Amino acid sequence: MTPLACLLAPLLTACGGGSTDEAPLAAPDYRLTVELPQTGTLCVNLNQNDSCDAGEPAVSGTAGARQLSGTSPTLLTSPLLFIPADLAALTLTHPAARLDGQHLTPTPLSTLLQTRIGEGVPPAQALAKVLADLAPLQPGQDLAALAQLTAFNQALAELALAALKDAGTLPGMSASERQRQIWLGLVTLLPELGQHFANSPELLSLQPRFAAVLKQQQPRALITASGVTTYSDGVDYLLTSEPADHPGQDASLKQSPLRYRKLDNQGQPLPDSATQWDCVEDLNTGLIWEKKLDDPDSPRDLHRAFAWEFGNYHPLQDELDYACPNGEAICTTEQYRQWLNSQQLCGIQNWRLPHAQELMSLQHFGSLSQQDGQIATLDVRYFPDLGTGFNGFDGYYWSQTLTPSRRLESAPLSVIAPLFWGDDAGTDYPTPVQTPDDTNALQLRLVAEVTR
Repeated sequence: MTPLACLLAPLLTACGGGSTDEAPLAAPDYRLTVELPQTGTLCVNLNQNDSCDAGEPAVSGTAGARQLSGTSPTLLTSPLLFIPADLAALTLTHPAARLDGQHLTPTPLSTLLQTRIGEGVPPAQALAKVLADLAPLQPGQDLAALAQLTAFNQALAELALAALKDAGTLPGMSASERQRQIWLGLVTLLPELGQHFANSPELLSLQPRFAAVLKQQQPRALITASGVTTYSDGVDYLLTSEPADHPGQDASLKQSPLRYRKLDNQGQPLPDSATQWDCVEDLNTGLIWEKKLDDPDSPRDLHRAFAWEFGNYHPLQDELDYACPNGEAICTTEQYRQWLNSQQLCGIQNWRLPHAQELMSLQHFGSLSQQDGQIATLDVRYFPDLGTGFNGFDGYYWSQTLTPSRRLESAPLSVIAPLFWGDDAGTDYPTPVQTPDDTNALQLRLVAEVTR
């Protein structure tokens, strides 16, 4: 049949059967209408940083509608960034359009939605959660509803700006870092804000409550010291003074050293010489950490690994089977959290999954300690409980911090897991969750905040 088709091709073309008269395919043209909320610049933030860079589709001017167009589909798959001309105003973001011909308006609510998506929450699920949080305001059921809540958006902006201008809120951070923490705090407080606004259409009276949320969100500086107290010349890393040709080393920064205190099961301090303790208090951050047991019959066993469960995220059956091959009753991070709180370990009932930054504050980068022939980057004088996990992931610990960093590897949802044991100790790793082809179970160390 192939030779026959080749012979007939010229005849078919001659009698109109070919395509020589057709115009070449034109490059697609994607279009968006974007609304500048005030004077400033709005761009399609291709690299998802905090600036509108050269090469990114952008428009500038006073408030009003503008057109964006381009031949690349990234116009529709990248979030929007609005940078106001007034440096004291709020930078706003908006989720990617996803569809051609959309009319998008960056607002405080769209920024909260993009904040959730940036933390690794799937867009549809993130939107559903935001709309549920706003239920008292009776929003619509789609993305456009966020721009239609004009009065609430204005009240959100006033609350965020008040926090941004308060020098006592999140001190020691850059303006961009403070804005990010403010948006994260508003995400946490959104259900309460929605209910309050429905009863009394203002939010500034909640400023003290919001400040408390921000303080709890970032209670203290978590980067206190690296634990490195010796110097290196590139060969010897145990020098007692800094070589002139290798200046600026950690040991010269004179940071507060890593400092811990042992606690008994009632949360009372113990001397460093104590041989039995249940919790460890970090004297730099004020955080209290559970200590594991070497007891295979206890959920606190140092060798136990768990399936990740947090908030609305629940593990797949494959993950449950992987974490609990023998049908253990306490199998997920959430089940363990509830169990540990019921035990009131160290007199504490508010144990929680730590943020990745909180776990990383435990990293002892100057550690020379070893367990089973591998470097251990926990201070083993207080945390002698590094165990082995599953499938080569020994010394990895779950956090509650989501990341989208492995989406190109077909892992749309990953959790940052710091590593404290082995050749790569001192690093962290995005570990896929809710991914059928990549099931994981990691170790777990819960944290609590206690006011003394």
